[in-house]
Amino acid sequence: TNIYTGVPIIVNPYIDFIVVNGDDRYMIRRERKSVLERSVELAKLIHAGPNSGRKSDNHFQISNVDKNDFELIVRYMEKHFIPYRDHKHLLKILELADRFNVPDLIIYCIRELDLGISSATALDIFKALWFYQGIALTNQRQTVITTQETAQQLARRQSKAKAAAKQLAAQAAQANENGADGDGAQANLIPNP
Repeated sequence: TNIYTGVPIIVNPYIDFIVVNGDDRYMIRRERKSVLERSVELAKLIHAGPNSGRKSDNHFQISNVDKNDFELIVRYMEKHFIPYRDHKHLLKILELADRFNVPDLIIYCIRELDLGISSATALDIFKALWFYQGIALTNQRQTVITTQETAQQLARRQSKAKAAAKQLAAQAAQANENGADGDGAQANLIPNP
């Protein structure tokens, strides 16, 4: 039961993320509103209970992530701009954006990769997207299934066409026999339903 004490609860407008890599700890402070609006996974972490990496109401522990790249991601949530060194660094940021489900940043990274694509970067971009998104395995399997289905559909159509041709030939032969009587009746080529 909630008892109203008359004292308003003031929510801190900032969130502190504690990035843990082994013994190294690093704190990043960002606006609560921008994080809640732009990252699905981080919003889940913030709204979750105390056993989910939560240190207190405003401190959240993040592990297994590079502190500089994570800081870039949460900075993007506030500023809508992210500095990156090269396409490989942008691919790392794309991976983290996917991990923390930041749709705006995913779109931004893909757009930047697309604008900067060249023959030198295309292979790295394809490898990374293949590894992280699984595009090659899914597409190959779908291609094999589609090709097999297309071949089966083609075989069915050919067998139906052969059966229809045989039936038409049989009807034509029967019409020739009926027309040979000499009564001048024309063969009805439209079958009765």
